[in-house]
Order: sequence, then structure tokens, then C-alpha cells
Amino acid sequence: ISKGDFTEKLNLKQKDEIGQLSKEIINMADHLSSIVAKVKHSGIQVAESANELSAMSRQQDVSVSSQAKATDHMVQSMEEMSANINMMASAAEEMSVNIRQVSQSADQVSHNIDSVAGSIEELSASMTDVGENARQGSDIARKSVEMATMAGNTMKSLGEAADEIGDVTAVIKRIAEKTDLLAVNAAIEAASAGEAGKGFAVVAGEITKFAEQSARAAEDISQRISKVQEKTEAAVTVISDVSTIIMEINKSSEIITSAVEEQTEAANDIAQHISQANFRADEIAASTAELAIGAEDVSRNAGEAANVTSSVKKSIFLVNQNTNDTCESARQLNTSANDLSRLSKKLLDLVASFKVFSKEKNAS
Repeated sequence: ISKGDFTEKLNLKQKDEIGQLSKEIINMADHLSSIVAKVKHSGIQVAESANELSAMSRQQDVSVSSQAKATDHMVQSMEEMSANINMMASAAEEMSVNIRQVSQSADQVSHNIDSVAGSIEELSASMTDVGENARQGSDIARKSVEMATMAGNTMKSLGEAADEIGDVTAVIKRIAEKTDLLAVNAAIEAASAGEAGKGFAVVAGEITKFAEQSARAAEDISQRISKVQEKTEAAVTVISDVSTIIMEINKSSEIITSAVEEQTEAANDIAQHISQANFRADEIAASTAELAIGAEDVSRNAGEAANVTSSVKKSIFLVNQNTNDTCESARQLNTSANDLSRLSKKLLDLVASFKVFSKEKNAS
């Protein structure tokens, strides 16, 4: 028993104190044998459990290490994704601001185009009025040229009539001169006739007076005709100059009319193009307004996504911390399992020095 062998039994039959002591020793040996057997059995179970726990802790350590690496990678990915989402949110916000500015600019462009369209319409109406006035002026100038031509022709006819009157006056002057000459001859003949020629002398004197009056009248008419001819020539020159000026005005009016028609057509084309541009500007304004709403939604969603990503990143960070803690706990558990395995081995080595009955080895 002192060497750990509990298989030996004392067979003392005596009933004295020594017999009673040996019986107690046998009972104690049986009890110790049972305890040692249970300890040995438990040590074996502890060793097996320690080995399983050590293997599980090693496997858990590997799994937790992999999980820790995965969570570290996930944290880095989430940080990158969070940075990208924040950049996207900032870009979306900036895009929203830019689109709002574009929308405002499109509205302003549409308003300016409306103003220009109104001005073009007024200009087109004014050009139409100017064209009509220019055409009327051209017609008036054409009629004025015709009237000036007629007046010139009339003045030429008047000049020709004055020339004819001048010719008649010249004839009258020649007749007066001849009449005066005849009167002088008659006076000479009457003087030579004496008393018988007195009556003829009176007639000759009257003829002389008439010839003188006719000569003076013819001279006066000639002077007046000369003045009429001078005035007529001046009037013809003036009418010719006026006709030339009116013809130039007519040409200018025709040029103005043609230019106004071209400008009116160009203004109408511009008005049509501006109308189309205004329609496109309205479409752009409507599209940019819808795009601004969409950009605001994108910006808002990006902000919400950034908040969610931040929350997820915090959660993953906590998971990473828990994983690191679990990894550390797994390492500690592995260390404890190894220590327990060593202790159970020592315990088995210690218990192996005892000998017990086989039926006691399986005792629980």
C-alpha cells in the first residue's frame, strides 16, 4: 500500500485491535483504490478532452485569425467605400448645385430669348412699315419723275412757242420798219405835191406814228419774249435737275425697298430661328429642372448611403474588435488547453504509479 499497490489484501482473522486495524486499513485501501481509479479514469477523460479542446482551439484560432484578416480587409474596403461614397455624395451635391445654376441660366436664356423674339417681332413690323413707306415713296418718286418730265416737255413747248412768237415779232419789226420807210417816202411825196398833198401828208404822219408804235410794241414784245425764253430755259434746267434728283431718289427708294425686303426676310428667318431656339431653351430648362430634382435625389441618397456606410463601418469595426478579442480568447483558450493537457498528462503519470483492481478502474 505504501508503494501504491492496492491489489494486495491482508487476510488477518484475528479480532483484536490489530485485526480491527488491518480491517480499517483494508477498507482505507479499497477506498483509496476506488479514488485512484476514478482519478485515473477522470484524468484520461480530461486528457482526451484537453486534446480535443486543444485541437478545437487551434482550429478556432485559425478560423478566428482568418475571420480577423477578413474583417480587417472588410474594414479597409468599407473605409475605401465610405471615402468613395463621401466623394460621390460631395460630387452629387456639387453636380446638384451646378445643375441648379444651369437650370437658372436656362431660364434666364429663355427669358432673354423671349425678349429678343419680341424685339425681333417689333423690328419685323417696323421693317414692314418701312418697306411699305419706301414702296410708296418709290411710287411717288416715279410719278414725280413722270410729272417733271411732262413739265419739262411743257416748258420746252413753251420755249418753242416763245421762239415762234419771237419770229413773229421780228416780222412785225421788219414790217414796221418798212411801213416807217413808206411813211417817210409818202411824206416826201406829199411835200413835193404842195397844197394837194396836205391830206396825204396827214395820213403819212399817222402811218409813221403807227409804224413807230408798232416798232416800240414789237421791241417790247421781243424783250418780254427774251425774258420768257430765259425763264423758260432756267425752268427747263431746274425741272431737269429736279427730275434727275427725283430719279436718284427713286433709285435710292428702290434700293431701300429691296434692302428692307431682304432685312424683313432675314428678320423673319431670325424670328423663326429664335422661336425654335426658345422652344429648345424651354425644353432644356424643363430637362435641367428634372435633372436638378434627380441630382438632389442622388445627392440625398448618396448622403443617406454615406450615413449607412458609416454605421456599417462602425458595426464592422466593432465586429473586428470582437473578432480580435475572440482571437485573443482563442489563443488564451489554446494555451489553457495545452496547459490542461500537460497537467492531465502529469496527473496520468502520477496516477499510473498506483495499482488498483481492474473493476475499480472503470468506476465512475
